[in-house]
Amino acid sequence: MKRILLVATLMFLFSNIIFSQIKFGLTIGGNYSGLTHKVKKDIDLVSDYDIGNYSYTFGLRFGFNIDIPIVEDVFSIQPALLYSQKGYGISVRGLLNDDPIIDSVDGSINVSYNYIELPIDLVFKIQDIRITIGSYIAYGINGKEVADFTVYDDAGRKLLHHEWDFDVSAVNGTVDEETFINEHTEGNTTDFFNSFDYGLNFGIGYVFYEDMVVNAGYSLGLTNVVPNYDVSKQNSDGYNLDNYSENVVMKNSVFSLSFTYFF
Repeated sequence: MKRILLVATLMFLFSNIIFSQIKFGLTIGGNYSGLTHKVKKDIDLVSDYDIGNYSYTFGLRFGFNIDIPIVEDVFSIQPALLYSQKGYGISVRGLLNDDPIIDSVDGSINVSYNYIELPIDLVFKIQDIRITIGSYIAYGINGKEVADFTVYDDAGRKLLHHEWDFDVSAVNGTVDEETFINEHTEGNTTDFFNSFDYGLNFGIGYVFYEDMVVNAGYSLGLTNVVPNYDVSKQNSDGYNLDNYSENVVMKNSVFSLSFTYFF
C-alpha cells in the first residue's frame, strides 16, 4: 500500500511539474504550396493541364500551439490546431504555349484548398535553435478556383481576358453520380478534392525574442487529393472519371514560414 501511495505521489508531483512548464502559443504565417503529381499511364482525360503546368501559390496559416516539455530546454512535443490554406497555381502561359500568336500572359489561375489541420511535432532544442519533425492530419472544409488573366499577341494587342470564381468541394469518400450532378452540373462547383489529408512535417526554428519563435518548415502530403469518382460517362462529358482517379496521383507539397508567440 505504501508503495502505491509513493508511486501515486511521485506521478502527481511529476505531472504538476510538467504542467507548470507547458506553454501555449499563437501562430500566424503563410504557406507556399503546390502539388507533387504522377500520372501512372496515358489516359484520354490527362492533358498538359495535369502533368506539366503547375506552379506554387501563397496561402495563410494560423492557429494555436502547445509546447509540452519532456526534457526541459532539450526536447518537447508540440501539438497544434491550425487553419491552413494549401493549393496550387496553374501556368496560363504553359497551357497556351503551343499557340504561335500568343506572346505574353498577364494574370494567373489559382486553386486553394482550405484545411483544419492537427500537426504533432517533436521539437529538439539546441540553445535558441529549434529542430522539428513530426506528422499531421488535416480535414478539408472547402476550396476555390479563381482566375483572372489576359492574353496578348506579339504586338501587345489584347487577344482575350478571362475571369472566374468557382467552388472546389471537399468530399469524404467517393464522388457519386448524385453529388457530381448536384454540385458540378447545377451548382457553382468546378472540381472536387479529397477532404482527408495526412503527411510529414520537417522544420527549423529560431527563438529571436524571449518566447517569440520564427519557424521555416516543409510538409509532404501522403494522400492523393484526387477523390474517387463513381460517375458515368454520360454525366461527365464523355470522360471516364473512374480511370482518372485511379491513375492521376496528386499530393500536397507545402513550404511554410510562421511566427509563434508562447505565453
